Amino acid sequence: MANSYSSSSSVTASQVGSYFVQQYYQVLQQQPEFAHQFYADSSTMVRVDGESTETVLRIKGYRD
Repeated sequence: MANSYSSSSSVTASQVGSYFVQQYYQVLQQQPEFAHQFYADSSTMVRVDGESTETVLRIKGYRD
């Protein structure tokens, strides 16, 4: 299968990150039941709120 992106394409890491963040928050807002698709079973997530830090080691349970 041919790659549709050419090696001369100049997409920056910032552009990729910006697109990802836009899609991520759009899904969280409009279709939160699909948010798990952004994570693999082995993903981790860290939430920092002031002095409090919470770490989730298995996102899989989030889908259930």
